Formats: sequence, C-alpha cells, structure tokens
Amino acid sequence: LSKKINPLHLNPDLLIDKYIPDLIAKPFVVTKEYAQIIYDQTSSPRLDKVLTNWD
Repeated sequence: LSKKINPLHLNPDLLIDKYIPDLIAKPFVVTKEYAQIIYDQTSSPRLDKVLTNWD
C-alpha cells in the first residue's frame, strides 16, 4: 500500500470518523489505542515504529 499511496497526498483529518473497510469495524481516529488495534491485526513494521515513538 505504501508503494501506491504517496504520504504527502494523504490528509488523515479527512479520514477521522470514517470507516475504512477490511481493517477493523471501527471508524478511523488518530489515537495510540487505534494504532495499536491496527498493529495487532497487521503486524506492520512501519506501525510498530510509530507506536514505539508515539510518546
């Protein structure tokens, strides 16, 4: 996915409270808890780095 979506063109504010299919059945929010849920489902190495440096 990271090869198809340029992060410079992504505005997370537009995704807040929107449902993103095929990940989890919860609306998108920018929280550590939400990121952890996504990481638990995907084991994404990029998200692991984000979570490690969250605070």
